[in-house]
Amino acid sequence: MAPPDLGAGGPSIDDFLGLLPAALAAGDVACLRLPGGLGAAAIGRIARVVQAHDVACLVEGDAGLALDAGADGLHLAGPSAVGAARTRLGSLSLGVACGSSRHDAMVAAEQGADYIQLERDAVAADEEFLALVEWWSEVMTVPLVAGSATTPPAAGAWARAGADFVALDPACWTASDPVAAIAAHQQAIDQATAERARPAS
Repeated sequence: MAPPDLGAGGPSIDDFLGLLPAALAAGDVACLRLPGGLGAAAIGRIARVVQAHDVACLVEGDAGLALDAGADGLHLAGPSAVGAARTRLGSLSLGVACGSSRHDAMVAAEQGADYIQLERDAVAADEEFLALVEWWSEVMTVPLVAGSATTPPAAGAWARAGADFVALDPACWTASDPVAAIAAHQQAIDQATAERARPAS
């Protein structure tokens, strides 16, 4: 996810665009989510850079804006409008955040979400979240995004538990070296994925 204050008291659009290519190259980045408040012009500028690196660009919360800006899809903060969004987006990507609700996640998947995001902050303990990730990976086929990782060990643990993707916390952009921070998370994910793929002895 891009900085929530991008262009509005936080990094300028130009500064962010200057950092973006190196950040995208630092990990196996599947998607960049942008806040809808940026507006179509800024989102369009960022989307072109992101798409040139074979990374999807999703807009939060506004299907019309995603379409107008030439983004690759929409990320919804909850499951209430999944059906309408699926119809409007057509073949574009649709992701839905469902907190820790198994019911909401299953309903969103049934209504056409392309991925479900479950949130560590929505549960009381790490063990509870790992169990939630493991449950989804074992019983559902819609890809799971686990979020939002603030440390490489967290990202690795979620990947090891079966998350298809890990969303990094926007705080990574304020690290002293954002590119190195993204690379460290990717290294932890890669190691965890390799461990998960090894056959049990």
